[in-house]
Amino acid sequence: FPSHDIIKEVIRLASIQSEEENKLQSLKDKKQVLIAQLADVNTAIDIQQPIVQQARINLKTAAALI
Repeated sequence: FPSHDIIKEVIRLASIQSEEENKLQSLKDKKQVLIAQLADVNTAIDIQQPIVQQARINLKTAAALI
């Protein structure tokens, strides 16, 4: 049978491994949140670009009348 010290070491290492697994999952979860936020920002950019382009055209048209 393994000695008591070896069993304690295996338990200690299993605890460390479990903590590291939890950290990894937390990072993966955070990544998914950030990816979703980035998608929202990209959508907002896509919506805003034609608005800005039209505003530029309107400004140039008005400035040409001066």
